Amino acid sequence: MLRKYNYKRTANFWNTAQKDVQIHIEKLGKGFKHFFSKRDVIKFLSRFPKGDILTKDLDAIVLSAGGGGADGYHNYDGVIKICVWKKEQDVLLN
Repeated sequence: MLRKYNYKRTANFWNTAQKDVQIHIEKLGKGFKHFFSKRDVIKFLSRFPKGDILTKDLDAIVLSAGGGGADGYHNYDGVIKICVWKKEQDVLLN
């Protein structure tokens, strides 16, 4: 008899180690923008050799839709999230 339901989780960068770093872009809300493009992230990652200590356990970089009051954050599952900015936001650097 066949099983009626398949409860196996779909493999993705949240629950499965990736061979290469995945870049995921979440849809933005109105009035927000990403500070980096996918091309910027790829260019930055290309500076590190494969297997480098900085990218060894990195599975994904997410250009996140939510700000959450931070510029970005990471978890211990190998995912880095870079948060959105308001389109009209100014930043003062000293």
